[in-house]
Amino acid sequence: MDHLLDVLEQLYGNLLFGRYPPELLAALNAALEGSAARIHTFDRATGAVLAWQASNPLLEEANAAYARRWAACDPAPPQLARMPSGGVLHCDQAFAERFVAASPFYQEFLLPLGLRWRLAGVIHHDDGTSTVVGVVRAAAQAPFGPAAGHLLERLLPHFRRAALLREQLWREATPSPVLADIVEHLPTACLVADAQGRVVTANAAAATAFGELPVELAGGYLRILVPEKHSEWLVALHVARRTNGSASFDLLTESAALWQVHVVAWRAIAPPRDALEEQLLLVTLERKAHASARQLQALAARHGLTRAETEVLDLLARGYSPKEIAQRRDSAVNTVRHQVSSILGKTGCSSQRQVVSKLRGASAD
Repeated sequence: MDHLLDVLEQLYGNLLFGRYPPELLAALNAALEGSAARIHTFDRATGAVLAWQASNPLLEEANAAYARRWAACDPAPPQLARMPSGGVLHCDQAFAERFVAASPFYQEFLLPLGLRWRLAGVIHHDDGTSTVVGVVRAAAQAPFGPAAGHLLERLLPHFRRAALLREQLWREATPSPVLADIVEHLPTACLVADAQGRVVTANAAAATAFGELPVELAGGYLRILVPEKHSEWLVALHVARRTNGSASFDLLTESAALWQVHVVAWRAIAPPRDALEEQLLLVTLERKAHASARQLQALAARHGLTRAETEVLDLLARGYSPKEIAQRRDSAVNTVRHQVSSILGKTGCSSQRQVVSKLRGASAD
């Protein structure tokens, strides 16, 4: 009972926090007698993980891998998406041992972590997202019994109510005019988000950048459409928020233009005005300059590119599409595509993004 009260206290006492406090996850894990507790939000239409937290810091890397790769193989979310809001899934009952033995998710991800038994409840939101509240136990432990399932069922309405209250408070607690003015007048594309990646405000330059970058807004969350980069986005939010510092990563567009995403805790820039600003992060989106001529020549020499292929690679790195390159070079689109294919083969790359990234990292010596 004490652990249950701890969960409720942490749930309702931290409504303005962008992330659930660690104490809540610890109390949830203790109440359900798990090895670790985990809360994550996903887009029901695509299954993409939008935000996640775990009670065990040692599982942070595993959670990043889950968002990047293993969420697509996890058999639980599709079942949870079909359940009514407030439903609870006992994975040991839903997935037979024969299924587990043949499942890459279990055999290559969950079991190597020493984990086996899962209990998960789902809350559906009106914006097309769902939040999964769950716990997991080690393989050496017993599966979750009916009592744990009933307890989670009793907790889920509180998570739902707290989510609605949090949304209402965040809508009412708009960013200060000073913050909004700073964001709008910054010369670079930037936005303000909470620790879960929910966008609070963005300037006009950011809205323009969204049209070029592989991103979308899903339920107010900024989602990067390249899975491994979406994982880096979630990690950057977590690191900047936890350290009161900053984190950065690169993002390539379909045309191979390179952008840098830089995340910094707002409270590291200016004293927070209220509990809302205490949780916010400033995100800048900066388009990077193309690779130098020396880097281009170094990579071309190393991989034996022809003069024409080197010129095509240079234009790719500047953000031009094959069609635009063909127009600039007064050649056929199929010719450019053949040259791009040859470049990828010679450099051992599988995509335009990868070869441009390799070019930017090439030594000019």
